[in-house]
Amino acid sequence: MIDAAPYMGVVGTVEVDAAIGRQANVILGILQQRQAEGRIPGVVIIHAGNNGPLTTGMVDKMIEAAQGSTVVLVTDRVGRSWEAGNNEIIRSMPARWGANVRVADWYAATEGHPELFFKDGIHVGGEGGQLYANLIANAAA
Repeated sequence: MIDAAPYMGVVGTVEVDAAIGRQANVILGILQQRQAEGRIPGVVIIHAGNNGPLTTGMVDKMIEAAQGSTVVLVTDRVGRSWEAGNNEIIRSMPARWGANVRVADWYAATEGHPELFFKDGIHVGGEGGQLYANLIANAAA
């Protein structure tokens, strides 16, 4: 998300709160703190799982912390052992939570497009950042 931040304005005014290597439990803590402070926006984008496995319970807690918002969960493309399991959990969430939870399928959108990434295959360049932002905007609409 950090690499795509310059392109996120396609969705309107946004605040990007991202950090390299951020774990799911840290994301949950940030969401819970913002909820307690009444600072959860109308749309919350969660891209978790690039740095380790997710659990259904953890993603449920993130969605709970963002209640009252439209939540867009972004699938992972990290080429790690946990990628498929994380994406399965993420894709299952709209059925569990209903219409306010949506998926931006980053994995599917980037299948067969290594040119969208830097050499590490994870971080995006300009064209990849634009696709990421547009994918999120479409899911949030």
